Amino acid sequence: MSKNTIQFQLRETPHEVGTPAENYYPVLADPTLVNSEQLFADISHATTLTPADVIACLSALRDAMTYYLTQGKRVELQGIGTFAPTLRSNIPIHSIDDKQVARHLSVGGINYRPKKTFMDEFTDIRFHRPRKSTLQTGKLTDEQIRQCLSNYLATNSQLLTTRTICAATGYTKPRAHRELPGLVERGILIKLGTPRFPYYVLAPDHR
Repeated sequence: MSKNTIQFQLRETPHEVGTPAENYYPVLADPTLVNSEQLFADISHATTLTPADVIACLSALRDAMTYYLTQGKRVELQGIGTFAPTLRSNIPIHSIDDKQVARHLSVGGINYRPKKTFMDEFTDIRFHRPRKSTLQTGKLTDEQIRQCLSNYLATNSQLLTTRTICAATGYTKPRAHRELPGLVERGILIKLGTPRFPYYVLAPDHR
């Protein structure tokens, strides 16, 4: 199989229990996580740097990016893309003249916009659907849920509500209502808004 091949599966769009799905959408079939140690080894093999050198460089890069991002600046990595902090409010903002808005703000995450030259690397990719599904048909793992939500937010600027979480994960509305408290408790989602009109944001991944 070509090295530029992505395996995928099809998942049903949300629909009423007992009725057939009208549409399907593609999701990644291989949930394998490539960890930092693997990346360090790959970079070391491709350069004259030792794994320790790679770790030191990436650690310094992290510190430099953190310095500028925490000042509200955008950071560009050559050939990769631009990073910028996103803001959120823990209450609805009803007035532009509200002098107390700042106390309710926090950084909700880091937005990443890839360079066109970087995305050009993904134009010559084959897509393969394994005959045997590698996806779990029952409960999704936390990692799979985070990936589903990240993929959804990458192409949709909407807030995460019960409806949009259903669209991202394939859950029915009752299933989403059952799962949401656990997702918040386990630190996958952060619940905001009001009890009557809640919404959610994807919590930072601290792995």
